[in-house]
Amino acid sequence: MEDAVDVSRREPLRRLDGHHALAWPAVERPFQYRRPGLQVIALRVWRLLRPIEIPALFRYDGCRSWVTLETALPVAGSEPILAAETFARRLRELRQALTKTCRASSAGPTPPGGERC
Repeated sequence: MEDAVDVSRREPLRRLDGHHALAWPAVERPFQYRRPGLQVIALRVWRLLRPIEIPALFRYDGCRSWVTLETALPVAGSEPILAAETFARRLRELRQALTKTCRASSAGPTPPGGERC
């Protein structure tokens, strides 16, 4: 994970259209929870030399965003999908898209690991 931004308002997320794989109803759903909002997470993706098959364990089932794998995966020789300069530019653009609106509406100090919006 390269960055995480806590987002408590829908408006900044409109700026991310086309930069994620979720349909808008899936983006809006967390704003209907008791504690509305979500976390935008920027990931650096790497291409493996060959696919790795991960067994489907019962503890991986259910509604989970992240799971801890049983063993480390062999990732030696993998290469980043985006060049370092391209990734840095896109990460800057993501931060700007979220903070452009956030700075004007944020109250209080920035929480650890992300900016409140």
